[in-house]
Amino acid sequence: MERKILYGLLGVAGIWLTDGVGFPLVNYFSQFSVAAILISRGIMTATVPFFLPVKPWSRPSWYTIASAWWLGAVAFAVFTAFRAWGVSLTMTLFSATALVNFFFAWRGGRLVSTKPIVATLFIIAGIVIVLKPWVGVVFHPSGFLWSVAGVFAGALFYEEMNKSGDPASV
Repeated sequence: MERKILYGLLGVAGIWLTDGVGFPLVNYFSQFSVAAILISRGIMTATVPFFLPVKPWSRPSWYTIASAWWLGAVAFAVFTAFRAWGVSLTMTLFSATALVNFFFAWRGGRLVSTKPIVATLFIIAGIVIVLKPWVGVVFHPSGFLWSVAGVFAGALFYEEMNKSGDPASV
């Protein structure tokens, strides 16, 4: 893994792990909506690496910062979809994120092996079998739209990570 990506991910992990400092402020934060807290946390997570000292740490690449922004968008969209129409339909749609990345690869002229496609289809089938999204769920357009937004944000998150120099690819 490229050093800049590692430092960026360590910074993000450090922010998440040290969040216990905020526990005494829970009553203060109760005046804000969960969405506002998720958005502000994502913004802080994406901007804090810019303020880290340059040495011995190096600043993260733009793609690492963009991936942090997309990860915040994923968290917000999936959380909102969970609240709108439940976990089973949201996770069933969210498992299709890799299919969007396959489409991006196809549009960009990149070759995709059949192994990841077959594996993704098995994952989707397993999630559908386990979660049974057709049982006791009422369709809500807002939940569907937030789930689709989460799928595309997740796909863009993976695309930005791919551009950041990580040797892993589709």
